[in-house]
Amino acid sequence: MIFWRANNSLLKTTTRTLDLHGLTVRQAMDKFVECANECVSSGKRVRVEVIHGWGSSGSGGAILRELRRFVQRHSDCFESVVEGEGLGNPGVTIVYPKRVLPRALAGHGNEAENAICEYCRTPKSLQKIESKLQGKFRAAEIRAAVRALVAKSRLREVRCEGKVLYEAA
Repeated sequence: MIFWRANNSLLKTTTRTLDLHGLTVRQAMDKFVECANECVSSGKRVRVEVIHGWGSSGSGGAILRELRRFVQRHSDCFESVVEGEGLGNPGVTIVYPKRVLPRALAGHGNEAENAICEYCRTPKSLQKIESKLQGKFRAAEIRAAVRALVAKSRLREVRCEGKVLYEAA
């Protein structure tokens, strides 16, 4: 369930609430990436209150742990992150998205595509991509995944000094 409301602040921040209760971890992460990307695409400063719950174990649920690991791994995509413990509610995480997250990071696509998107957070040549991932995937599989990612607009070609580089979109 997603709700929108406008805050009365000088920064014109909009608050969006994303409730992940009742979802699997994968579904929750897919929803989170979709929500964060919509916020960035809106062009507005958006505060996302992610309600993931605390978990029945009493030590934090699977969604909470995965969300926080994910946000930490991709901290460059967020203006700031506030964990709910400091607010008196450990079942909430507040994020301010500032950069679009590649959809592959939430489990879309195959393993090779995910690895390529993760590695290409900064522009890389096809040769560097193949070199980095050669132990995990065959060269033909890597080239096919790069073509598929470009076709899906999840990877973009960047021309630099006559070379083609690839960067996660």
